[in-house]
Amino acid sequence: MQIPADTLVFDMDGVLLLSNRLKHDAMLDLFDMDAGQRLEVERYNLGAGGIPRRQKFAHIWANILRREYGPAVEEALSSAYTRALDRRLLSVPLVEGVKTFIESCGLPCYVCTAAPETEAYELLAKRGLAGMFAGIYGGSKSKQSALEAIARLNNHKADRLLFFGDSQADLLAARAVGCRFVGVLRERNDFAGEALPTIRDFLDHRRLLDALSSTRSTKPHLEP
Repeated sequence: MQIPADTLVFDMDGVLLLSNRLKHDAMLDLFDMDAGQRLEVERYNLGAGGIPRRQKFAHIWANILRREYGPAVEEALSSAYTRALDRRLLSVPLVEGVKTFIESCGLPCYVCTAAPETEAYELLAKRGLAGMFAGIYGGSKSKQSALEAIARLNNHKADRLLFFGDSQADLLAARAVGCRFVGVLRERNDFAGEALPTIRDFLDHRRLLDALSSTRSTKPHLEP
């Protein structure tokens, strides 16, 4: 398979693992709220893919639940969320075909996720997947910064990176650095109205080939 890149980068939730729904439900279960607030939290969280969890906690607690937010609240929410996900993430399925694709691509591969770095590494290690990646970048670094760092590590321009993501946050990071991008739609379509290559999963080889052949730098063209 001809891949128009030198390095591949993968978001984790929704691209490597079918974990978005599990994480969404765990997020909703954190908060004591009425039905109206629950609907508002659900709408917010579904539209906030790729955003670090602590940023979500702060927004929900202060702007939806209208409660005073601080370090103690943040730590309590973070610990409860981690406990809720702990064992369940070990059994969520992989996105179809992604493991074979990574193993056969012949290119350096990285993970770029909003999940905490230690948590992402431990989860992928327990799943027997960490060894497939040259590096795992987590939420301590913005996705834009992670993509820039990966490009520097591999001594090439950002347009030689190809990022597989499933959220607007992923797309915006790719555009900020000018790397190539393919949207993954397996768990959701966050790209309505966007002119970009997409795949449902990594088993649809024809669509994957079409997506790869049509990738290009996502940096907006500026007229002189």
